[in-house]
Amino acid sequence: MNRTDTVADSFRADRQRIPDALRVSGLACVAGEPQAAIPSVAVKIGKSIRYVVAAPDYLKGRKLPADPEELKAHNCVLFNARNGQAEWDLMSARKRQRVHVRGSIASRDCQSAAAFVLRGHGVGLLETAYADEALARGDLVRLLPRWTSTEVPVFAVYPTRKFLPPRVSAFLSALTAWKNLLWISG
Repeated sequence: MNRTDTVADSFRADRQRIPDALRVSGLACVAGEPQAAIPSVAVKIGKSIRYVVAAPDYLKGRKLPADPEELKAHNCVLFNARNGQAEWDLMSARKRQRVHVRGSIASRDCQSAAAFVLRGHGVGLLETAYADEALARGDLVRLLPRWTSTEVPVFAVYPTRKFLPPRVSAFLSALTAWKNLLWISG
């Protein structure tokens, strides 16, 4: 594995790969509470929030959902789903609701899921960074505007060290300030 692969791989680190990413590159980014198998430090660098959206073409002739439960009547574009089904955890003010949704298209890649939603294949729960510009252009319509996904914290995780190498410290600062598709500040 070359140095470029290592950095890219560490950005996609999941709970099972955190220890490997930490050993190889010294830094991993993870959505959700980190649970590394080796002693490590986790620094919150942002949060991930998703909106329920659909393309105007998909919505033509369909009833817009007024409540999260009504998403069950729609074809949903799913991310990391199993057997064409997923659970979407939504929140509005102090109310939380888990909705079981189904769909004919599923992807393990956020960008692909966003592309399917933009092309009118169904309702999606998209990261704000994938949805914001399309919403502003009118390419997507936000459904259930008072509802979002639950906030998922995003952490940079690195091995416990008494002295943090300057390059890791600089990279952490850059990650925290970086406007990107994976998380928002906060």
